[in-house]
Amino acid sequence: MALIAVGLFGLAMVPESLPLHRIIVPMALVGIGMAGFSSPNTSAAMGVVSMDMLGIAAAVLATMRSLGQSVSMAALGGIAAHELGRDGGRVILGGDASGADAAAYLSGYRTAMLVGSAIAVIRMLVSLTRGRRPRRLPDPRTSPPSGTRAEAATGHRCTSLSGWPSSP
Repeated sequence: MALIAVGLFGLAMVPESLPLHRIIVPMALVGIGMAGFSSPNTSAAMGVVSMDMLGIAAAVLATMRSLGQSVSMAALGGIAAHELGRDGGRVILGGDASGADAAAYLSGYRTAMLVGSAIAVIRMLVSLTRGRRPRRLPDPRTSPPSGTRAEAATGHRCTSLSGWPSSP
């Protein structure tokens, strides 16, 4: 999340005349940050779900991710276009744009990237407070009833002399 925040902050500092390297580096930071956050976050969410609920959990996670991306794009796009005023739709959809329109959009874009960067910092702080990941919940359809301390400690029911669970 720190890389995402730094990348979005870098995008907020884009100058009026845009050298290519001033946009490639911040966008790369955002992309690397998203990749670095998404996998552990998905693992943490899926790691606490019982095996029989993994399909539902994956669907909920994918839906929430898509919803979050859509809402954030709409919100940050609205912030960016806000500076254009009532004629913003015409300008964004390819109408005549003046230098003042470009400057207004750039101002709104910078504000949107700063808001996105602040949200990424908040998300990073929330993630840091998450704590240790609990163990996966057992599948109630296949988990044997526990009766010994060894079963409770290992989660396995030892029913053979070898110490391995016997096959059903």
